[in-house]
Amino acid sequence: MPRSDTFKKLSVLLKPSIGCIDFLIDYDLEKTTPWFPVGLIRDLEMLLNTKVDVVTVEGLKNRIREQVWQESINL
Repeated sequence: MPRSDTFKKLSVLLKPSIGCIDFLIDYDLEKTTPWFPVGLIRDLEMLLNTKVDVVTVEGLKNRIREQVWQESINL
């Protein structure tokens, strides 16, 4: 698991209609490990028993960025 100070911001977007949970993250690159992000995705999928996607703010397309921010829940 990543160190607790790895993430600067963590939000979640629930998409029950397609059986997926999206995690929107902002992280400190200097605090990540080789385990990141594949290990994070695997661990979350096992823990939550559902498909998980992990995306950074920069990874969002401009046309959907604002909508995703509005629909996400900060953790």
